[in-house]
Amino acid sequence: MPSNLYVGMQQRIENLKKALLNQQDELDADAEDQLRAVAYRVLASATIEEFVEKRCVETAKAGIERFKKGDESSTARALVTWLVVRNTPDVVPLEPQDVKSYFHLLDDAFKAYSASASNNHGLDAKDLRNLVHPVGLRSHQVPEELADRLQALADKRNPSVHASTLKITRRTNPGIERDQVDAIVALLERLDDELEIAATTYPIPAPAAASL
Repeated sequence: MPSNLYVGMQQRIENLKKALLNQQDELDADAEDQLRAVAYRVLASATIEEFVEKRCVETAKAGIERFKKGDESSTARALVTWLVVRNTPDVVPLEPQDVKSYFHLLDDAFKAYSASASNNHGLDAKDLRNLVHPVGLRSHQVPEELADRLQALADKRNPSVHASTLKITRRTNPGIERDQVDAIVALLERLDDELEIAATTYPIPAPAAASL
């Protein structure tokens, strides 16, 4: 079941579509349509970035709270390991039982991760991995297509953010802008599910072997 944060993000994207995109898919959209499509790209990208950051922090908090109560969480284990490697000279907790000896660092791990997430600016493929790997997601849980599409969106968004609208001369197709964002939103539903699994499960189930 999608999280409340995902549902809210999805609704905000729909609201942006209605406000900024017309129903034209043709490249001959007029100048106003072009500017609205660029505005949609920038605002939708910011909405997606906000969702991923908030969802990861929410996951971190849920995982830490579970671990404090004696329940398992890949997220809590990953965050403690992340903190030890990042901020201390202590022995890396490699064995499952090792993490429990760092119970006193649970709150510090959450605070450090939250600060790291809030300092994130933009959401390209690298930013995505920097957010999801510390909360316990394995590579098979992060759709490669999602990373690729976020990178493509960031590559298009950044020049738009830093340019005057008067200098935006590259023509864009409102329909393409809509479809690119829709594809990312659909992939984010799986990421939303995988974050829930990480927060509430240890160990993370291995990916199913491909059939021959």
